[in-house]
Amino acid sequence: MKQGFNINHTKCCRIEDLSSLKDFTALTVCQACNEEIQRKEPTIQRMSIWEFIDQDSNFIFPDFKGEKMVLQDCFRDAQNPKAYNAVRSIMIKMNIQIIELDNKKENADFCGLLHYEPKNNKLKDLWNQYDNCKLSRLPLELQKQFMEEQVALYKDNLAVCCHNSCLRGIKLGGGNRIHLLDLVMQTK
Repeated sequence: MKQGFNINHTKCCRIEDLSSLKDFTALTVCQACNEEIQRKEPTIQRMSIWEFIDQDSNFIFPDFKGEKMVLQDCFRDAQNPKAYNAVRSIMIKMNIQIIELDNKKENADFCGLLHYEPKNNKLKDLWNQYDNCKLSRLPLELQKQFMEEQVALYKDNLAVCCHNSCLRGIKLGGGNRIHLLDLVMQTK
């Protein structure tokens, strides 16, 4: 990280009083944090960590030597083109061949157990039996079936996520997954 930055952190999606930070830019790792800041202090400037990293001309990106990885866009970032474009730029800078899903960018329809749109009519009917309650309140075995349906789209490729809820959903579905920050920082 460059010297001269005044960086404080807070818990993900649990933001304390931000009124004293109006002259700063908030770096967010997920769209939920971005939305929470917008709700609490709309005048605070916000930027995704992906935009920040992508714009840093001194950042040294790891080289994944053309490895193919599925990019799982998050439903919560669907209206944030700066973030999802920065994610793609970062993956390209890391020499990753991106496998795009049909429902990507502004058409993303997945956020783990927070948001899911079943493709299979049988699963839709099962969900309807529960009056379309929150997915996370369904029986665990049914939650797992929904996540397995999503994971099947990856065809055994590593799925790259930018949101913890997506990561947890893919884990529940038995998928091979990694957070983009772990790739960028080479922590796994």
